[in-house]
Amino acid sequence: MIKSFASLLIYSFILIFSLSSCTALMSKMYGVNQIDGVNEEEIHQFYAAIDFKGIQTDKVIIDSSAFQSLREHENDSIKKDLSQPVQIHYFNNSDLASFHANCYAKGSLKNLDWNYQNRFESFFPISAVEDLNTYPSLQRLNKMITDVDISSENEIVITVFWTRMLEDISRDAVNTVLANISEFNKEDEVRLILINTDSFFSKI
Repeated sequence: MIKSFASLLIYSFILIFSLSSCTALMSKMYGVNQIDGVNEEEIHQFYAAIDFKGIQTDKVIIDSSAFQSLREHENDSIKKDLSQPVQIHYFNNSDLASFHANCYAKGSLKNLDWNYQNRFESFFPISAVEDLNTYPSLQRLNKMITDVDISSENEIVITVFWTRMLEDISRDAVNTVLANISEFNKEDEVRLILINTDSFFSKI
C-alpha cells in the first residue's frame, strides 16, 4: 500500500513538473505517441488535415543530428527550451522576435493553451521568454536546415518545430500560428516553415 502510494506521488510530481516547466525532455507520462522513426506518409496526413489558408509554407524533415545542433547552448536554461518537442520561433529581419515552447503553454495533457496570457492576440505574439538575445538567429537555423534556404532578411519568417510524438499539441501549435497570421492580415508578409523532428524524438 505504501509503495503504491509512493509511486502515485512520484507520478503526480513528474506530471505536474512536466506541464509547468521546461524540463530537458518532457516526461513520457505526458501522453506521448510512440513513434518509430520518420514516417513520411503519416507526416503528409498530418499536413493534409490542416488548412494553410494560402500562406506560403515550407515543410522540412530534419535528422536527429540537426536537432541536436539546435539544442547546443552554453546556457542550460536555454538549452532546455531548445530541447522541447514543440517550438514556435517568429523572426523579424532575421532576429528572433518571439519564442514559444510547449512547456510555456498551459492546459491539460493533450490540450495546451498556446494563447496563455493572451500571447497570440498581437503580431508579433508576446514572447514566452523575455530575453531573446542569446537564442538562435535565423542564420543559425539556415545553417542547420540544408533542404530549404531560410536566410532571407527581408521578410517575416516563422518556424514551427513539431513531432508526431506530440501530434495533437503540434497541430494546435500550427493552427495557433495560422490563426495569428490571418487575424492580423499578414498572409502576404510571412513565410512559414514547418520542421518535423521525428528522427530525434523517435530515439528517446
